[in-house]
Amino acid sequence: MRTRIQSLSLSILIASGAATGAMAQGLGSENRGVDDLSELPRSVLDVDLTPGENMRGLPQVDAAEVQSYLEGYARSVVSEEEQRKLFGTVTRSRNGTVTESPAAEAFFAPAPALDMPKGDFGPDDGAAVEDFAPRSTTPQTAKRITDGKPWPYRAVGLIAMFDEAQNLMGHCSGALIGPRTVLTAAHCFYNHETGWVPDVRFVPGVTDLEREGPPFGAYGWENMTIANAYITEYDGTVLSTVAYDIAILHLDQDIGQQLGWLRVSMVDGSIPGFPSNLVGYPGDMPFGTMWWMGCPVEFQGQHPKWSVRMCTTAGGTSGGPMYTKYQNSEDRFIMSINVAGNDQASIGLTIDEEHFRWLSNLWK
Repeated sequence: MRTRIQSLSLSILIASGAATGAMAQGLGSENRGVDDLSELPRSVLDVDLTPGENMRGLPQVDAAEVQSYLEGYARSVVSEEEQRKLFGTVTRSRNGTVTESPAAEAFFAPAPALDMPKGDFGPDDGAAVEDFAPRSTTPQTAKRITDGKPWPYRAVGLIAMFDEAQNLMGHCSGALIGPRTVLTAAHCFYNHETGWVPDVRFVPGVTDLEREGPPFGAYGWENMTIANAYITEYDGTVLSTVAYDIAILHLDQDIGQQLGWLRVSMVDGSIPGFPSNLVGYPGDMPFGTMWWMGCPVEFQGQHPKWSVRMCTTAGGTSGGPMYTKYQNSEDRFIMSINVAGNDQASIGLTIDEEHFRWLSNLWK
């Protein structure tokens, strides 16, 4: 079935609880959106979301190679000059212009302390339901999400990538973390052999693209930004750039003001790990269906910028938010994003202080 998204009139009323206002604006703030979405900017795009023949997948890593890498890894002191290069930005605008910039002075400002609640981390439940559909890579414990309109699922979306002829060439997952800022993985936008993806669309809250279509439409973009190190540190292996596999997509409309956005946490040594909630669009499931995948993450004994999780994820979940939920509360914080895997394990990029400061300077 060919699924086409056209201009939509979005007078949708969300009945799932009262909305809350945003915290202090900036990375780490939260906005749960509004109940009345009649003011949501219209999607005025006409795009074909039919999967193509050359769909991209999740970068594959060899388990033995990962173990050997971690055993031989020794963290070195990185100078401010080196940081300025590593965490510089490479930005591609909608018109194709590519701009490179070293890390701004603001990047070196201390990251703010986050007002995180007290209590234990726990799994999310919300709109997820049991579904025993056949799976190849998606964990058997995964749950299908059948309604993407309630919070927080409407802040998560499918990122569709298109070639020059506007054929769908792959998809990733991402989350709104600001009014027009979507957090995802760098490899969704940039390939070390072929370069930048020509075009993308962000489709928030979609849970069954074929049968129900997108509940809020599909949105265009102004620019996509990756860390300079994702390009310069590449040596032909996935592990050489996993620590920098992070990206921002700036949308052309402030849809986060209505749909809401998720908080991002800065992981430091005080957090030993957390039971992650990964929400995204696995490629081994029906295209355009949203899934929740739970898996514990340990930070101790891991690389400071990424962690191996002993659970599998399929292509399409790249860039998906891995967040924690505080038990007995509605507070959620993104601590990692899904960036690589194999049939035994997966890798999540850790939002450490450098990643947090990099994101802070791109927040809109």
